[in-house]
Amino acid sequence: MRNVITGSHILDNFTLKRIINLRMHYQSLFNFYTGFQFGPAGFVFTLIFAAWELGWKGFGLWKAAKNNQSGWFVAILLLNTVGILPLLYIYVFSPKPSNKI
Repeated sequence: MRNVITGSHILDNFTLKRIINLRMHYQSLFNFYTGFQFGPAGFVFTLIFAAWELGWKGFGLWKAAKNNQSGWFVAILLLNTVGILPLLYIYVFSPKPSNKI
């Protein structure tokens, strides 16, 4: 059995394989959560979707706060729906402005 000495510890092959497997597991988790597994195109695509969501979410939150609708404000704030929920609120469910002169 081959042992590796690191500092004051002696690691056998089984321990080294576990360390390598853990590192590969955490690297794959990092790739999954950051979107880098699709390469640069996936990263750019993720940034585009994030900007889309942020823009519509910000406008939806502003409109819900302006209309004093706290339920919609919390729903838009907590749910990430790639801009669908804010769009629905803005164009379907929000009160329409009155044209009183």
